[in-house]
Amino acid sequence: MFLAMLGVGSARAADVSLSATGGDGRIDLSWTVNGNLRGAQVMRDTDANPSGRQRLAILPGKVRNYTDNSVTNGRQYWYWIKYTDTSGSTGNSNAANTKAGDNGGTQPIAVTGVTVTPANTALSVGSTASLTARIQPSNASNKNVNWRSSNTGVATVNSNGMVTGVSAGNANITATTADGGRTASSAIKVLAGPAPTPAPTPVPGGTGLKDLAPFPVGVAVNAGNENNSIVSSGTSARQQAVVFPNFDQMTAGNIMKMSYLHPSENSFTYNQADELVSLARSHGLNIHAHTLIWHADYQVPGFMKNYSGDFAAMLKNHVQSIVTHFKGKVVSWDVVNEALADDGEGTVGNGLRSTVFSQKMGLNFIDQAFINARAADANVDLFYNDYNTEANGQKTRNLVALVDGMRSRGVPFTGVGFQMHVSIDWPSIGAIEASMKAIADRGLKVKISELDVGMRNAYSSLTAEAAARQKQRYHDIVAAYMRVVPPAQRAGITVWGVWDTDSWINQPGKPDWPLLFDANFQPKPAMQGFKDALAGK
Repeated sequence: MFLAMLGVGSARAADVSLSATGGDGRIDLSWTVNGNLRGAQVMRDTDANPSGRQRLAILPGKVRNYTDNSVTNGRQYWYWIKYTDTSGSTGNSNAANTKAGDNGGTQPIAVTGVTVTPANTALSVGSTASLTARIQPSNASNKNVNWRSSNTGVATVNSNGMVTGVSAGNANITATTADGGRTASSAIKVLAGPAPTPAPTPVPGGTGLKDLAPFPVGVAVNAGNENNSIVSSGTSARQQAVVFPNFDQMTAGNIMKMSYLHPSENSFTYNQADELVSLARSHGLNIHAHTLIWHADYQVPGFMKNYSGDFAAMLKNHVQSIVTHFKGKVVSWDVVNEALADDGEGTVGNGLRSTVFSQKMGLNFIDQAFINARAADANVDLFYNDYNTEANGQKTRNLVALVDGMRSRGVPFTGVGFQMHVSIDWPSIGAIEASMKAIADRGLKVKISELDVGMRNAYSSLTAEAAARQKQRYHDIVAAYMRVVPPAQRAGITVWGVWDTDSWINQPGKPDWPLLFDANFQPKPAMQGFKDALAGK
């Protein structure tokens, strides 16, 4: 890192000291303050002359860092912090300059320590648990670690920190940093128990969905600290036994939503999501990430609900920080989720439902979310995702208008996700086809992103007749997708859950059976319906 200390602006410039560090496709800024600030603006230029500075962000006075993702590797940039202190006085920091890419050509940042979480783990024979190595400092140049088990007869560990119980006993799993040889350990206790659950009997044909499909086939999973986590829980081995042979993509049902990743303004928490990404990649699955912006009250971080600063700048930092963290680790994002009002619901204009995001920024919150996501990752696929848009009603027409408007404004996005939470008899296949075709005809990718087929509106139990109708329903939806979406525009089909018992629509006192696997992880006729459609039957 090269810092140019230039006397810019007012005599109060020494009150804020700015530094800049170049990284791959980004420049990280941090500053210290002697005093108290009311607010700060991040300014940038491509030379040392402050007269042509561009404002990148307006931040609250307590913020002390910012990442600029709109940079070109190998190019030099100059930065200043323009600030107002609590007395109303204004000033500029020193100027800091550096190059983007390859750590800005600076000396590597050395590892000073490592911790492993969780520090203690109990698991049964045949089950797995995921460990995370946290490197200090967080911006160290080389974050690679080597994992080792003290007793491979009790527990093994792979290169991603995934531990598997082999036999009853105790073992220590140690992470050693490639830089500096720093070490940390986790104590593993493997409990005696039955042999690993065998894989369920496959549907005749012997091949998984992913082997038959010419596009990604995904599944939504619980992870992290959730009940029935596919990473480490009492059901994880049975889930993995059906997920890994049939699917080549996973989506986190919850743990990559807003409140999980960005719980407070200056805090991002990635450990649970990183564990899922590690599990997926170690088994050859991709991650479709869900979701950067969603209005649901329980998922909007508390600090966003009554934010009094520059809302657009805050949301930009939210999007770009998260997308940057997962750059190269996920293949696609649901950037904005469920922004459109339901049919008959009041709107704030442009068909949008009233949310904190539409109230603060109107339609521009959608445009800026995609623009900022693309600036952070030039290669990841970016989707708008919503439900009931497959019904070919007013909400579908509003979706088409939204898409057309984004295209006319040059907003960068890849396609549309149709959630496809449908019932056994609604909407019609004709409506589903027409809705998907409207998007496909615009040259965009189409994804069925959250497929399940609810049954309880027509049945009180999964009778043979109900199962047969569900088999046909899955077949018809998959066949419609393949009919109307050209091969190059098929972003894939994701089923919203692994097995019926854990489905979000299977509620106490209101049972339902919407998925491909039953309560015992056995494939249902619906699985064969899906396969038959893939095979053109």
